[in-house]
Amino acid sequence: MFFAKPRSRFLVPMLLSWLTAGSVGMPSGSVARPSQVFYTGSGAAYWPNGSTVAVGPAPPPRQHLTSNTRELVERQWSEIYCYDSGTAVDQVWADGCVEDYCGTIQGVQVIGGGDLSMHCQVKDGMSVLMSVTADSGCSFNISTADICIYNFEQPIKECNIGMEKQGGVYSIPGSQWRTDPGNWFGNKTDV
Repeated sequence: MFFAKPRSRFLVPMLLSWLTAGSVGMPSGSVARPSQVFYTGSGAAYWPNGSTVAVGPAPPPRQHLTSNTRELVERQWSEIYCYDSGTAVDQVWADGCVEDYCGTIQGVQVIGGGDLSMHCQVKDGMSVLMSVTADSGCSFNISTADICIYNFEQPIKECNIGMEKQGGVYSIPGSQWRTDPGNWFGNKTDV
């Protein structure tokens, strides 16, 4: 938008009032967003103007984390359980199954208490079971394949360091991501 140099004292106040009031069809800043000071009670935020907004629990205050504190915080939020026994498959096969499955379930909603599972046959009756389970009371969407792949690959990458993988379960708040190689289709042979 081009503004010429104002030639009258009337034009300047008019332009200033137009610029501070917002563009056409938009409320002014003071109407569109109430003051940022609010009280959070159980399940709602109360704005000074009397309006309320439903909210979840307030996050804990941020703090500077040392490496020891960071490790403790990470343990509270995620955990990997490694099977460390049973059937193993090559990591390349497991990674391929995870990528295919995550591409398939991208955008799907997992309802609290439910799960999504798939067996991916890799070779001669061997397969990889992949399952994501939502905790009771939690529901979420598999928003991107990248996040899905990351979650399923945690037990593959962190358990059984080397190429043969026996899988495990990656638990984060609200869900468990299981990657479990096995003889799910009969005829066991080495991979």
